[in-house]
Amino acid sequence: MTGRSDMMPVMNTITEHDRKISEALTALSLQQNQNFDDSPRISRRIVIAVGITIMLAASTIVAVRFHPVARLSFENATERLPSKPAKGFAERDEASRASSAGAPATPFPPSEITGSGYVVALRATTVYSKYEGEIADIRVEAGEHVEAGQPLIYLRDPGAVFSLEVAKAARRSAGLSVDAKRIELAQALSRLNRNKALASVVAGQQLEEAQANWQSATNALAQAEQNETASDLVIGIAQERVDALVLRAPIAGTVTRLNAHIGDSVLARADSLRDTAGLLTIADPKTSVIDADVAETALTTLVTALKGEAVLDAYPGRSFPIVLSRLAPVVSAEKGTISVRFSIPQLPAGIRPGMAARIRLTHESPTQGEAK
Repeated sequence: MTGRSDMMPVMNTITEHDRKISEALTALSLQQNQNFDDSPRISRRIVIAVGITIMLAASTIVAVRFHPVARLSFENATERLPSKPAKGFAERDEASRASSAGAPATPFPPSEITGSGYVVALRATTVYSKYEGEIADIRVEAGEHVEAGQPLIYLRDPGAVFSLEVAKAARRSAGLSVDAKRIELAQALSRLNRNKALASVVAGQQLEEAQANWQSATNALAQAEQNETASDLVIGIAQERVDALVLRAPIAGTVTRLNAHIGDSVLARADSLRDTAGLLTIADPKTSVIDADVAETALTTLVTALKGEAVLDAYPGRSFPIVLSRLAPVVSAEKGTISVRFSIPQLPAGIRPGMAARIRLTHESPTQGEAK
């Protein structure tokens, strides 16, 4: 139904044209009738049929040419036709090779190298409790400077103190036994010497008994002295455990972390499986360096003793010199960076371990070197 409704305006627009064609055909037919009065009826029918066919063909052409809907469809179809065939794969590859022919295969390394990292203290340690105990007193605070050997935390362990007292009592008993054995040995030696002096008077059996008693007293004294030495070792072990109840600073530095409270029970270091079991951490800021990461593309320009500058995020307006001291032996495949370490010839005021820092190194490229 849609097609028929669209064709109705077409038929109205070509009515005048059809009329003119019909008149022309009629005139032609009349002329033929005048010239050939005796032509058969079938000839006129053929001429009329041919005329109608020509008329319908002309009407269709005019409708397609001048009808708005048909003309719009024809123009849209014409616009969709490609005006020029697209390039093939071979032509595009050739164009790509031509455009990249002038670019350098290996660019020069960057003249400026930047990176970020953190301040690290080379001398830093975490203080643990060697044995179990209860925190009785804390003599230090976070941020405080301490000296090596300074008492930091006192622990309470009644069992360790009791073991020391028992060891000391055993040591005293061992000492008394040694003294007794020494007296016995002295008596045995005196009898032996007397029997030797009276060898011509006393029987040989008495001399032999005196000799045996002296030898036995000598062995008994040696055994007592051995027990005394063992008692000293027991005292040393007990004393070491009692001494370990006082946690002292292993190095001089600043307390950077304190994780202890009075009354807390602490585990022995051997039984602790976590690093967080440490009671406090001490770091020496005088040994601070900067560990940073830079892009691996700058690896060819990184050499030891290369100088640069760094800025702490806490003090963005204060830069200080740094010197490259070490490169990591491997490159991080995940990040595409290499870790480097920088020494700090002169520590800036306020620097602390753990601070974030940004580094910048300046290196001349080959082009700059040739220009000079």
